[in-house]
Amino acid sequence: MDDRGRKDGGRVLQLPPREDQAWQIIRQIANRDDGGVFLTQHAKERMLQRHVSRVQIIHVLKSRHSVMTEGPYISPAGDCVCKIAGYSAGQTLMLAVAIRNSARSNAQTKQLVIITVMH
Repeated sequence: MDDRGRKDGGRVLQLPPREDQAWQIIRQIANRDDGGVFLTQHAKERMLQRHVSRVQIIHVLKSRHSVMTEGPYISPAGDCVCKIAGYSAGQTLMLAVAIRNSARSNAQTKQLVIITVMH
């Protein structure tokens, strides 16, 4: 079958994971010791401005008390994006998080990219 003329440019459209699947991926990555959680420069600036530590972010990602307030959805860049609200060290935090596929050592792994941190 020919893909010419398709409005999506002929590419296969990716569906986002269900919320429970997204949580499973997020918690697996947050519990890894290989540095699978990355911070954008914007997130680092907001953390400094709002006195939020990396430990607090990891705690929110791991906590069963945190909730997904938006998403998951697929961004135009192809990442799975969601917003997570949680509580850590006396602060309520809101995280914008992207689940990104990354090729490492010829094996597909997933990374979490913290896009921004809000109160």
